[in-house]
Amino acid sequence: MDKTPTDQFSSADITVLKKLLLFSLGMFVFPIGTFFLLQKTLPKDNVVIPVAGSVIAVHIVIGIYIWMAMKESADTYTEPLKQD
Repeated sequence: MDKTPTDQFSSADITVLKKLLLFSLGMFVFPIGTFFLLQKTLPKDNVVIPVAGSVIAVHIVIGIYIWMAMKESADTYTEPLKQD
């Protein structure tokens, strides 16, 4: 019996991939959005503050990712041993 691609991954694998995609999207959207928001609201001759804001936004996303990784317990993604 052939396995479909979805049968090859456990629910823990799917959860990890979803989290990776979410944070990857956040690493792209949040800093760029922050840059253009600050650039629109601040005077046009000032570029340093929008750039600094986008760098801070990147650090916020990375910090949240690390915090969520540390918050998870090690046994969340372990498979129970098969007993005969």
